[in-house]
Amino acid sequence: MIGKVWNLIFGCHHRLTTRPITPVSRRDPSAYSYVACLDCGRQFYYDTKNMTMGAPVPHSLVSSCHTSSTPVA
Repeated sequence: MIGKVWNLIFGCHHRLTTRPITPVSRRDPSAYSYVACLDCGRQFYYDTKNMTMGAPVPHSLVSSCHTSSTPVA
């Protein structure tokens, strides 16, 4: 709760991010690279040639790891 209010007022500086991730898909050859903030979870486009973080990935492109067809152990 306090973290959400703090993030709402001051925002996340996105200093702690994952390594660049490029989804491998045979169906989608135009896959983009992205990094994810380890503090707030937002995803950002990543330019692998210039090694820079770009604009946030729109929520419509962000997919969940768990889908209804994924078996639960």
